[in-house]
Amino acid sequence: MYKEKGITRMSKVLKIGKGKKLSLKKSNGGDLKHAEIRLYWVSPEGERFDYDLDATAIQLIRSKDPRYQFGRALGDDYVCFYGQPETQGILSMGDDQEGGDKEGEPNEVIKIDFTDLSPRTELVRILLTIHDADKRRQSFDRVSNARVELVDSDTDEVLVTSDLDSLAPGSTSAMFVVFEKGEDGKFTFENVSQGYKKDVLQMLSVFGIEAEY
Repeated sequence: MYKEKGITRMSKVLKIGKGKKLSLKKSNGGDLKHAEIRLYWVSPEGERFDYDLDATAIQLIRSKDPRYQFGRALGDDYVCFYGQPETQGILSMGDDQEGGDKEGEPNEVIKIDFTDLSPRTELVRILLTIHDADKRRQSFDRVSNARVELVDSDTDEVLVTSDLDSLAPGSTSAMFVVFEKGEDGKFTFENVSQGYKKDVLQMLSVFGIEAEY
């Protein structure tokens, strides 16, 4: 990687192999320090393929370049997903490729430690995608009981929840929440819950990540 005018550019290709704003203040007056993104879904019966939903967290800087209106990635080392499960301050707890009822337990979890993020991080966006959605003719509105939660992992309080089948019809990817650092160094979050008809490669390219299967 190299820097040019404050922008970090990626010098390598990230391989993807596979089969309203709120303050992060807790009720006790302290700051939210640890959060979890919890993803739940059940693959519908009668489908040829199971649904494989994935969560990704990307650390970003703000960019004046209109191509990167949602922010530009610090670099490929700051993309946390199933193929790169451990990045600075963010940890993916594994890849569930089938979904299913786990008696209230989430199918996939991403953990965020706001005290350990890169000091350069100004934004963290959480993306949701369906693996091979176009090939398998799958979309969020066809998967059963799919939802995602933002949770204060210190208290287990659910801060934001979104039902994925309520996204725009045909959506195969989504931006769930964005965390944004203010001038005081504290993060706020916004529930975006916006669906898109894009695959994971197209979503990553929005943030300046070059990736391939």
